[in-house]
Amino acid sequence: MQTTVRKLVTVILISVFSLLVKAESNTTPVNFSIGEWPPYTSKKTTAYLESIVEEIFVSQGYDVEFNYYPWKRSYEKVRLGESVATFPWFIDKDRKDDQNFFISEQSITEANEVFFYKKDRPFDWQAYTDLKNLRIGGVVGYSHVTRLKNHGLEVNLVSSEHQMFLMLAAGRLDIVPANEQAGWHIIKEHFPKEKQALLTFHAKPLMQESMRVFFSRQHFQGKHMSEVFDKGIKQLKASGRYQELVDKVINDPSR
Repeated sequence: MQTTVRKLVTVILISVFSLLVKAESNTTPVNFSIGEWPPYTSKKTTAYLESIVEEIFVSQGYDVEFNYYPWKRSYEKVRLGESVATFPWFIDKDRKDDQNFFISEQSITEANEVFFYKKDRPFDWQAYTDLKNLRIGGVVGYSHVTRLKNHGLEVNLVSSEHQMFLMLAAGRLDIVPANEQAGWHIIKEHFPKEKQALLTFHAKPLMQESMRVFFSRQHFQGKHMSEVFDKGIKQLKASGRYQELVDKVINDPSR
């Protein structure tokens, strides 16, 4: 009789503990460490990837919390398990991303990096050799610098994308590589309309890749939340809501 009672008490305690853990996981916000990269992520303005992530997790019964740091610090906080996840990132084998994180199976966005230029200085390129005689900008630490230098091209390094676009508008650079959407945001944010109208980009992408969400292998929620994300984004895409959020940026008439 005593053995039966002990077994029953044990089962009850395990059940109660499981319910408490589940309740805790659903009430504790999923903590994301991200950086400033409008229109994708931003503390200062509407950022559509944040809207997508929030809708995904809310639909699965979770709240989210976005904390903003320099991108390198965001990456490290998640790698060390201080935050659950970070986005958006390209998968970099040299950084051993696949070993450091649970990487979302579903991409959060497809990104094009293109060359912006002034309309009064048109150019065309189909191969890297076509860029030989051009003054090319590049941001210190960005992957496009390595890519261009590996093809024997000289790159004029600057500390920020904003500075790079200022030099382009002033005629001190011929072309600058930037993410298409982020580039347009910089142009709209920092230039008057008459100067905005002078800038455009080449249709051929320098780089075209999927961007992912990285979930911590060191955080107790990491693996589970990666599964929650992949389930949720599939549902969001199937419903058409994902494309609706993306189209708000792509079809922005003020671009």
